[in-house]
Amino acid sequence: MADAPVIVKHERLADFIASVLEAMKMAPKNARLSADFMVRTDLRGVDSHGIGMLPKYVEWTDLGFIDPAAEPTLVRDDLATGLVDGQKGLGHPASAMAMELAIAKAATFGMGIVAVRNSNHFGACANYSMMALERGMIGLAFTNSPFVAMAPTFGRKPMMGTNPISVAAPSKSREPYVLDMATTTVAVGKLSIAVRWDKPIPEGWGLDEQARPTSDPKKVLASRLLSPLGGSRELGGHKGYGLGVLVDILSGVLSGAVYGDVLDRKALR
Repeated sequence: MADAPVIVKHERLADFIASVLEAMKMAPKNARLSADFMVRTDLRGVDSHGIGMLPKYVEWTDLGFIDPAAEPTLVRDDLATGLVDGQKGLGHPASAMAMELAIAKAATFGMGIVAVRNSNHFGACANYSMMALERGMIGLAFTNSPFVAMAPTFGRKPMMGTNPISVAAPSKSREPYVLDMATTTVAVGKLSIAVRWDKPIPEGWGLDEQARPTSDPKKVLASRLLSPLGGSRELGGHKGYGLGVLVDILSGVLSGAVYGDVLDRKALR
């Protein structure tokens, strides 16, 4: 059985996360930015992409996938476009830098597009699209994933990540519109939460290693066969698969990075 939850003030939680990241040799400003994004994600109720990711960041650092000390750099700066290199660091600082630059370009040219390459997991996609709201702008954010976990329609092998999409649009009189979704039926983090709380998952979220529907999150994590958004072909899963490919093009191909199962980190199984 899972342990009972522990209630912690969010300010204290952010301090703790930042201290862990600094102990991993991350610069204090990057550690604080990343910690604030993670806590903000938890406060929005997205438990899968907040502090729950911290143990994975430590693991991926130990495996050599993440260089916490890295500083993102701007490698291309055109009129309305740009390219940031994450230098193998955690994704939060590079992605925030890219969105800040995109916002500045949009203020001048009406739109701004900045891609990021050579980066890592950046938490919840909405953290970056919502940055545009403070300037009264519409923000869009996409990312492909190094954890290949989507089985294409009619497929039996994982070929791409959960590849999320986020859009945020301001409102004068109501709460802003914010969309943040994986292009799989569910994000990998939701499976980890189910394992943590020893709960089954709805059938349709994913398949076991024999490509059969299962309600056991451990089997789906082992197979890495998440269903595309929509599920089966009859329920529109090909549309989720198509959206996932689109995100791979925008995030991997456009930035000159890797995409599809080329970037699969099999050591994370």
